[in-house]
Amino acid sequence: LIGMFVNIGIFEIQPTVAQFIGDVNGDNALSYHFVLPIPSWLIFIKRAIGNACKTAIMSIAILPVGKVVLGNNLQFSNVSIFKFAIAFLSVNLFYSIFSIWMCSIPKDMGGLGTIWVRILFPLWFFGAAEFPWQTIYKLSKPLSYLALANPFLYTMEGIRAAFFGQPGYISYWLCMGVIWMSMIFFAWLGISRLKRRLDFI
Repeated sequence: LIGMFVNIGIFEIQPTVAQFIGDVNGDNALSYHFVLPIPSWLIFIKRAIGNACKTAIMSIAILPVGKVVLGNNLQFSNVSIFKFAIAFLSVNLFYSIFSIWMCSIPKDMGGLGTIWVRILFPLWFFGAAEFPWQTIYKLSKPLSYLALANPFLYTMEGIRAAFFGQPGYISYWLCMGVIWMSMIFFAWLGISRLKRRLDFI
């Protein structure tokens, strides 16, 4: 249930990329924004923030539904509201910014399946979606250290540490630090690639 807070952001990446590719190869309404008297990179950040708000609204609805389904099995005794709020907003913003980079990869709609199979699914599956990082560590230390290179891992671990408490999960503040550094990196990489592709100023 708690993993769904992250999964919604992940599964919204592909529709976001599809919408972008459809616009670029179709009406190209995005080009209108490039003539506005603002830095072009702000257009993509604005879109990312808008997508983050949309996924946040969708995912927050999980909590009351989960409480109804799970009843007393869903406990809030270890939840840090402050940490959970930071993690929740950071995770949604991270995946929205990650989608900027993903938009720069496929050239047409035919490439959408490729980004899911080759990029999103492996990152999601090995990003502690089905199990905590500690489980991987107990099974295989080399594989667990390799998994630490996956930014998706820190979104899952961060949300779980905020909801269930720190024991058994990667350090919450380390997760937040990696998420924000990854955001900056993927924003820069995605916007740089899109700038070359779309030739905007």
